[in-house]
Amino acid sequence: MKQRVVILGGGISGLTSAWSLARSSSKHEIILLESSERLGGWINSERMANNGAVHELGPRSMRVAGSAGKTALAMMSELGLESKVIPIKRGHKAAQRRLIYTNRHKLVELPSNVSWLFKTKPPFTKPLLAAVAKEPFIKAEPEGRDESVHQFISRRFGAEVAHWLINPMCRGIFAGDSKRLSLKSCFPLLHGYEQKHGSIIKGMLRGSDEKCDADSNELVIKSKEEKWMIYTLENGLQTLTDTLKTEAERLGVLIRTNTPATSISFGANNKAIIKTNGQEYNADHVIATISAQQLAKILPTNQSKLCSSLSSIPLVDVAVVNVEFEGGAVPKQWREAFGYLVPSHQKSDILGTVFDSATFPELNRKEAIPTTRLTVMMGGEWFQELFGDPETIRSSTLSDIALKSLHTQLGISSDPLDCIATIQKSCIPQYTVGHSQRLDVINDCIKDLPISLLGASYNGVSVNDCIANSLLEVKKILN
Repeated sequence: MKQRVVILGGGISGLTSAWSLARSSSKHEIILLESSERLGGWINSERMANNGAVHELGPRSMRVAGSAGKTALAMMSELGLESKVIPIKRGHKAAQRRLIYTNRHKLVELPSNVSWLFKTKPPFTKPLLAAVAKEPFIKAEPEGRDESVHQFISRRFGAEVAHWLINPMCRGIFAGDSKRLSLKSCFPLLHGYEQKHGSIIKGMLRGSDEKCDADSNELVIKSKEEKWMIYTLENGLQTLTDTLKTEAERLGVLIRTNTPATSISFGANNKAIIKTNGQEYNADHVIATISAQQLAKILPTNQSKLCSSLSSIPLVDVAVVNVEFEGGAVPKQWREAFGYLVPSHQKSDILGTVFDSATFPELNRKEAIPTTRLTVMMGGEWFQELFGDPETIRSSTLSDIALKSLHTQLGISSDPLDCIATIQKSCIPQYTVGHSQRLDVINDCIKDLPISLLGASYNGVSVNDCIANSLLEVKKILN
């Protein structure tokens, strides 16, 4: 008799888990329940029917570096998507040029190579060499101590690096505040360098000895030889989730959309009972990929300690405004850059802007007329402070704010050809200081329950992390 596995959530973690489990085992009946009408979660590529341009309403690219990056790229190969991969190589200007916006200096380029260590360029008041040279001699903190990203970087590299490099980076990755986010949970590699080598610089110089099964994959080998940095797919990243859905269904996975789980209970026989609106599923195992806060709302009342810990993992709302202008709208000197971020201590209504046309021109409209595609990111930790309730603010208001910011920061005054504003509610978990201790409590609570917890709430918010964690968890279930 087959064991039944019920997967909650049809985003990247749920789809990866369903596909991986189905292809690895014929002994499981797999049912995936998704609350909304579409699959893919936050990955959502909008192709304009009238001209073929692709706008990413969520994640827009994936990194190749690290074991998670290699694992995800190997999965692309296993899904037959090699020919769909659109890479950016290390020498590409959009991969090298990262900008920040400051109220005083406007757009400034961030350090990108060793030569920058010897120069004094805005917004820095002195060369970075001094901070880098001192870092190896700064005492490491005790292993058990968690501290904010801001505290860690200030302690090891000084206030300017924390303010001008790490603050905007945290806004770009997490839409979060570096003074609240946990270094240990958000940047485990840096934490590991300090603990293992006593220094970030020493750790970087010695390199990572991280090995993974994907190292032998042909596409991964090719990416290393050709020095890929990031990549997307033909027609956008939704090509990945669409393919996972197709392959999972081909392998026998039963997918139900518009089917939110309303409760989970655990029986004395170590089985789970999942209720939806009008149906009940008995399961030998549950893979929950919905957010920690969503999960807390449907667990039984006798799991109060677990629910409390799950509920304490914050989520932020992000507005994404995709804009397309005719011609080369970005000032010529910055046109070949990845985009810019705005530090939280600078006056601005936006988190930053990605220059999509510079990174992936392959996703531009198919007409002969040249255009500029931009994505403006807004809100995050500061959403309600700046814009109020995400349930009531109008998309048109966010579009107006985004266009005004582009006028102020990039000098763009022309009317857009297209402008799409989307509010991604509760989309990015915030690994605040103490996150790892919360995970310890959560893992202790579920150790004897037939449930696995996956998704961005726990061990990495990136698409790569979600894929790698899902594949690893499926291996554990099979073993």
